[in-house]
Amino acid sequence: MPYSVTPFHLTETINAIVANANRKFKENLSNYHNPVHQHYRDAKHCSGRINDCFDEGINRLQGLNFLFLDYVKVIREIKKAQDQISEDRDIFIALLTAGKHYKDNLLTDLTDLDTTLIGAA
Repeated sequence: MPYSVTPFHLTETINAIVANANRKFKENLSNYHNPVHQHYRDAKHCSGRINDCFDEGINRLQGLNFLFLDYVKVIREIKKAQDQISEDRDIFIALLTAGKHYKDNLLTDLTDLDTTLIGAA
């Protein structure tokens, strides 16, 4: 008996791919800010891992795309999911950049404050 894929199964699979990519984006950004992680404050590594997760999600969706080339509605759903992963990646890269800038400026400000306080004492 052949196995049939229902729209529900397909939607669940697409949503799972998007959710998995998003989870991995969060995990990599979290590792960037985790002082016990081996790549703590390594923006280049974190950015590379976020882009790897993006590629993985897009490639998985592209694989589904090839299975359903004759179904325009499915291809539209997959395209929306690819756009969502792309937007999520852009957001997490922006958070990485902003977090790096914010932390660097904060550390510099605290160093200046510490020097000022020591000089005043």
